[in-house]
Amino acid sequence: MIDETHGTAREEAAPHAGGGRTAPSLAVVLLNQTIALAAVLALLFLFLPSDAARAVLQRSPTLREATARLLAGLGAPGAADLAIGLAAGALMIGWNVLYQSLLVRRGDHGRGEVRIGGGAGKAAAAYLLLSTSFTEEVIFRGWFFPLVAVRFGAATGLAASALLFTLTHLGKGIHGKVAVFAYGLILGGAWMITGSVWACVLAHATVNGAAFFGPFGAGRAQRG
Repeated sequence: MIDETHGTAREEAAPHAGGGRTAPSLAVVLLNQTIALAAVLALLFLFLPSDAARAVLQRSPTLREATARLLAGLGAPGAADLAIGLAAGALMIGWNVLYQSLLVRRGDHGRGEVRIGGGAGKAAAAYLLLSTSFTEEVIFRGWFFPLVAVRFGAATGLAASALLFTLTHLGKGIHGKVAVFAYGLILGGAWMITGSVWACVLAHATVNGAAFFGPFGAGRAQRG
């Protein structure tokens, strides 16, 4: 995930003995994200095709419909879907720049960050940003959004998925949480328009890449 208020990729940091936050090792960040990615892939390719999954889905029409929408959303995207994904990414970048310029104190920058340099470090950063975009979009927009929307409507699904997305980005002050919630609404909007997980992944990866490789990121992967 990224630091939406300072343009750096961030993960959750462990407290040190004094109660503050310490920078994690890159290996720990990579391990955590690889576990999350493996769990999502196992769900998609091992559990969902299984007899056990079919039995569960048979008993729950809501879960069955949400899962069907997720699987449909993982189909090949069209050119319009990708264009909307890029537009959503650009909108989030614009929101980030505007929000920083108007509201965010630049002095909040730099808690628990992991500095990444060199070719191998940039490759690791690219893996983190892309895999994070995929896992989060599958979970929040591809599955949770339709799960809520099937029962309570698209507007509720949009708000609930953005809220859950915000709650899972721990370690942020109020400015960070407002920024993440706005991102969740934009990503949810892309999902509502396209029904494509890949459009949301592209939007998420676009803003993540701009955050890390752009002028605000400066090669930092932060934990928050």
